[in-house]
Amino acid sequence: KVQIFTQQEREKLSKQKALFTFKPPKKTLNKKQAEKKANKKKKKIKQEEPIEKIRLNEDEKKNEDILTTLNKDQQKAVLHQTGPLMIIAGPGTGKTRTLTHRIAHLIKEKKALSENIIALTFTNKAATEMKERLQVLLKGNKTFPLIATFHSLCFKILQEQKNFPQVSVIDDNERRALILEAIKEVKKKGIEIDEKPKVLLDKIVSAKQQILGPKDDLKEFAGEGKTKSFTLLYQTYQNLLSTQKLCDFEDLIYTVVKLLEKNNSIKNGYTKRFKFIFVDEYQDINHGQYRIIKALAPPDNPNSNICVIGDPDQSIYGFRGSDVRYFSRFTKEYNQTKIISLTKNYRSTETILEASYQIIKNRADSTEEAARLENLSKVSRRVYSEIMGHKKISILELLNERAEAETISLAIEEMIGGTGHHSIDTGRVKDSYTAKEKSFSDFAVLFRTKSQSRIIADIFNKRGIPLQEVNKDKIFNNKHIKQMMSLLKIIEDVGSCLDLERINKIINPGISGQTVDIFKTWATNNKFSLKKAMTTAGRFPLPEMSRQRQMNFNAFINTVLKIKKEMKSMTVEKKLLYISENTKLKEASKNSTESKQAFDNLVNISKNHKNNSNEFFTSITLQTDTDTYYPQAERVSLMTMHAAKGLEFPVVFITGCEKGYIPFERGEEKQTDINEERRLFYVAMTRAKERLYLTRAKKRRIFGKTVSRDLSPFVKDIEKKLRIHENPVPKKKKRHVQLELF
Repeated sequence: KVQIFTQQEREKLSKQKALFTFKPPKKTLNKKQAEKKANKKKKKIKQEEPIEKIRLNEDEKKNEDILTTLNKDQQKAVLHQTGPLMIIAGPGTGKTRTLTHRIAHLIKEKKALSENIIALTFTNKAATEMKERLQVLLKGNKTFPLIATFHSLCFKILQEQKNFPQVSVIDDNERRALILEAIKEVKKKGIEIDEKPKVLLDKIVSAKQQILGPKDDLKEFAGEGKTKSFTLLYQTYQNLLSTQKLCDFEDLIYTVVKLLEKNNSIKNGYTKRFKFIFVDEYQDINHGQYRIIKALAPPDNPNSNICVIGDPDQSIYGFRGSDVRYFSRFTKEYNQTKIISLTKNYRSTETILEASYQIIKNRADSTEEAARLENLSKVSRRVYSEIMGHKKISILELLNERAEAETISLAIEEMIGGTGHHSIDTGRVKDSYTAKEKSFSDFAVLFRTKSQSRIIADIFNKRGIPLQEVNKDKIFNNKHIKQMMSLLKIIEDVGSCLDLERINKIINPGISGQTVDIFKTWATNNKFSLKKAMTTAGRFPLPEMSRQRQMNFNAFINTVLKIKKEMKSMTVEKKLLYISENTKLKEASKNSTESKQAFDNLVNISKNHKNNSNEFFTSITLQTDTDTYYPQAERVSLMTMHAAKGLEFPVVFITGCEKGYIPFERGEEKQTDINEERRLFYVAMTRAKERLYLTRAKKRRIFGKTVSRDLSPFVKDIEKKLRIHENPVPKKKKRHVQLELF
C-alpha cells in the first residue's frame, strides 16, 4: 500500500472550509475497530430508541408482560378500569404505545373482546401503525379490534346500510369542478354570485363541519344579505353530488351523524358492538366527529368506556374545524373522566424541549379556555427527556431563499460525510468528513407553505441529494394517475362526468372535448348519473349530437365495455396494471419518472384492497400528505409543518422562519389564528431528536417582488442563551487545480 499523503496533509491541501462545526473522526479506524465502534453505537441507539417509531422493540416481539416496558404514568393509563379516560400526551411521550398497550391489556385480561373495540384516528399511517403494534402484542389472536380513520369508519357504516346508495367519494379537485358547475346553474336563474369559488366552497365545507345542511339557518356562513343565494348554491352543489352518486369528505361525517342521531335502532346496534372506544390524536377532532363519539358512547350511559388521547398544544387543524375546546367539553360532558398526563419524552434533547416550551408558554389565549386546560389534572405543558445534546438551537440567517436552500444542502452533506452524489467528485466536502455519521433518511426539511419547497427541491436535485416530497399531490394529482383512476371508476360504475372528461383521449377510439360537453350537458339536464347516461346514450340518439359524432361516441362506449369485460374478476392491483399496459397511457407516461413513481405508489396501496375497488377509491381520496411518507426511503424528507405531525427525525431544518410565514399572514380574506400558528411551530420543533436548525431569508421573492423579511417573532421568544445565530455564506464552486507532487 502506497500512501502519498498523510491524513493531516490531505486536510491541509483540501483548502475546503466547512460551513458548520461538525467534529470529524479523530483517527482512521481499521475494519475490526470500525465494526466494534459501529456495534457499540448500535447498542447505544437501541437503548435510547424512541417509542414512537414504527419499529417494534425486542421486548414486544417476545410478547413479554405488557406493563414491564411502560413508565409509571403509562401503566396508570393501561390499568385504568372502566369509564371515561383522557390521556394528555405531549410530543414523544409514547402516545401510540400507551394506546395499543391498553387495548392489548383489555383483551389479554379478558375484560373486552377484540370485536367490541374500535380505535379511531385521523391518518391511514397512524391506523396502520396501530394495527402493526397490536399484531405483535396480540400474537396468536385470530381476531383484532377495528382500527380506522373517522372517514373510513363513516364510509363503512354507510356501506352496511341496506338502503343506502353506493356512492363515490370525490377529492378536492372534483369538489372545485362541481362548485363551478353549481355557480353556473345558479347564475342561469338570474341570481348574482360575486364571491370567489374557493371562498364559497370553504363556506359550504364549514357549514357541513357544523352539521348544517341547505335547509338549516346559514346566516352565519353566508355573509350579510347573501343567505338566499348561498342557500341555493349549497342546495345546487348537493344536487349535483346526488345526481352523480357522489359525496365529499364532509358528507361522510355529516350523513353518519344524522343517521346515528335520528335512528336509535342503528345507533344502538353500534353502541352494543363498540363497547370500548379509543380516539387517537384527540386534539384534531371537530364538531361532527365529536358528535359521532357522543353517539357511540353517550355521556349519560354509565357503561360508556371511552378513552381519548391527545395534546392541546398540538391542535393545528382549525381550518378543518378542529378546536382545542373539545378537551374541556369532554371533561364537562363526561363528568367522571379520569385524567392522566404523560410528560416523559423519549425523543428530543432537553435543549429542543426547552426552546419549544418557550414558544408554547407564550400563547396568548384571551378566553377562559386556557385556564380550563391548565386545570386538567394540573397539566404540565413542559415535557422532559433528560437527553443531553447540543446546548443551542442554530438560527441560520441567509441572504435569500436560494442561499437558504444551498446552506441546508451543504449542512446535510457535511453531516452525512459528503455522500451527495456530486459532493466527493467536486470536492465540496472535506476528506475528514467522509466517515458516514448520518443517512439521508435522518433529515427533514419543513416549511409553512408548499411553494417554499420548489427552490429547495431544485437545489437538492442539482447537488445530487436524494429527496422525497411528502405531498399527496405529487402522486394523486399526476395527470396520468388521474386518467387511470378515472377510467377505473367508470369501469366500476362509480365514475362522474369529470372522469369522462379525463379519459376521452386515452382509449382508442377517443372522442373530442366537444362531444364530451354535449353529452355532459344532456346528462345534467336529465339528472342522469354517468352510468345511466352512458347506457341511455348507447340506445337512443342524443339531441344536438350529429350522427357521425354519435357513432364515434358509441364506439368509445363499446371500448370501455370491452375493457370492463376483460378486467372482470381481477384484483384492483391487476386492473391498474392492465390499464397501464392496454391504453394510450403506456406511451404517454413511459418517459415520465414522476408518473412511474406515482404509479408504483398507487399499486402498493391497491395491494391492501384485493378485489374491493370502492374501498380502494375511498382510501385514495382520504389519503393525507403524511400518509405518503415512506420511512424506509433513503432520502431527505421535504414536507409542510402540518404533514410532519406524528413523525420524527434526528435532524430537522425549519425553513422560512420569518414574519409572514411563521406566523403565516393570510391577508385580508382570513384572520390569522396566532395561537394555532404557535402550536404549529411547536409541533414542527418537536419533530427533531438531536439537532434543530431554524433558517430564514433576509430577502425573499413573494408574488414576483423581492421583499425584505424580518426574523419570526416566535424565534425571538426563545431565550438568547439557547440560540446561536449564524450567517453562513455558501461557497462558490472553485476551479480545481492539479496538485504537483514536487
